[in-house]
Amino acid sequence: MQAPGLDELLEGQLVVLGRILPASNHTFLTRLGDSGAQCVYKPSSGERPLWDFTDGTLADREYAAWVVSDHLGWDIVPQTVLRDGPAGRGMVQLWMEPEEGSDDRPDPVDVVPEGAVPPGFLHVLDATGAEDEPVMLVHEDSQPLRWMAVFDIITNNTDRKGGHVLPMPGGHRHGVDHGVCFHAEDKLRTVLWGWAGERLSTDELAGVEAVLESLRVGPGGLLRDSLEDLLTVREVDAVERRCERLLWVGSFPVPRGGWPSIPWPPF
Repeated sequence: MQAPGLDELLEGQLVVLGRILPASNHTFLTRLGDSGAQCVYKPSSGERPLWDFTDGTLADREYAAWVVSDHLGWDIVPQTVLRDGPAGRGMVQLWMEPEEGSDDRPDPVDVVPEGAVPPGFLHVLDATGAEDEPVMLVHEDSQPLRWMAVFDIITNNTDRKGGHVLPMPGGHRHGVDHGVCFHAEDKLRTVLWGWAGERLSTDELAGVEAVLESLRVGPGGLLRDSLEDLLTVREVDAVERRCERLLWVGSFPVPRGGWPSIPWPPF
């Protein structure tokens, strides 16, 4: 099936096929216009109030995450728009069908028995499984996931669960569910801690620099203009500050006390 163009994604008729469960906010699987492409539709009217995010802003944050992803050029967030739908204004995102896993290799983020870390994976933490057995949380050591980890730092993602990483054919990974990003306070919560303390690559630093330059006030600050239509000025300033800090330190952050570093549940 051919992917729909931007015009169709913005204006094509959305037909609700069903509700996606479990989800804390109303999330619908829809079919789009003439192309028949499937999309995820999250109307603002179905957002559950949160104590630390302004009511009715999650769809805007989802779209803002795509704007940053698009600016980076790393194809992390699937094509996303803001538009009206059957339940009112909300976020519409192209549905990405993940690649089926195999029995001989863990998922990109997985829980495995305690012991040797699987080849090509990184250890995150030790834990206890449902049967009180010792297990480990691991994730793959791949460039697509490194890009996603950098993206999460920039956007201050407070909820990068394992299930929010979609394994795509050919080894690419998409990230989804970005409604709780961009808080002005640092609240990074992610399962992608395997590179903690490691230096960022030249290409990763260049991506952060490109975001920072387009957040500067004045000519060239096109990303700031886009984000200030979706977030508060304080939140956009915080994105700029995080980019500056990331470039100054030059490495992935290390979990610190004062705020949970892993989302719960992690999947």
